[in-house]
Amino acid sequence: MKKKCSIVHIIEDDDDLAKAIQTLLIEEQFKCHHYKTAEDFLGKLSLANETIQCQLNSSIPNCLLIDVRLPKKSGLSLFQELIEKPGRKLSPIIFLTGHGDLQMAVDSLKKGAFDFLTKPYKVEDLLSTIKSAMRESEFRIEQQIFVSNLENKIENLTTREKELVEPIASGLSNKDIAEKFQNSIRTIELHRSRVFEKLNLVSAVELATIMERFNALKADLND
Repeated sequence: MKKKCSIVHIIEDDDDLAKAIQTLLIEEQFKCHHYKTAEDFLGKLSLANETIQCQLNSSIPNCLLIDVRLPKKSGLSLFQELIEKPGRKLSPIIFLTGHGDLQMAVDSLKKGAFDFLTKPYKVEDLLSTIKSAMRESEFRIEQQIFVSNLENKIENLTTREKELVEPIASGLSNKDIAEKFQNSIRTIELHRSRVFEKLNLVSAVELATIMERFNALKADLND
């Protein structure tokens, strides 16, 4: 992973702590963006600023470091608002707090938070957690690229070819598919060949495998 291309969004109202974290992360070649409040972050997010990504619509690995105790809207309320937004899975979110308890941590993790650190934190623990979050972000981006690429290939199929993807993947023979769609076996053979060619595959087994992965990842990324 190229750390210099990774971004950490710090949502923290304590300026001194935020500056200390930024100094630490910049030394580790991470890019940082600081927001004093949840409202500040959401305001910048609503402007669709390219430097602010909290969902899988970026090719840049990133994570959010959120203080639980923020003025007005709390970090937990911000997290709840973000997970309720329509779209793809959130970037990894790490909570930082001096007031959290075990139940708060458990509840946040169950809802999808990546980790939960308490103040005063150990520098090595913070760095280790952020680096793990970036690896997770990179992994999610790779998954998203796979899904997007296959979506584009499927979009290039004709209507009938799209209809045949599931029957072919399920292992139906050309004869069975021909009977189901009331076409000749030769016509189905041609459609099957074009499906394989457009999806860059060579067999029904390979199609079944890739579609199983595609459907699972698509559901997970949009959860």
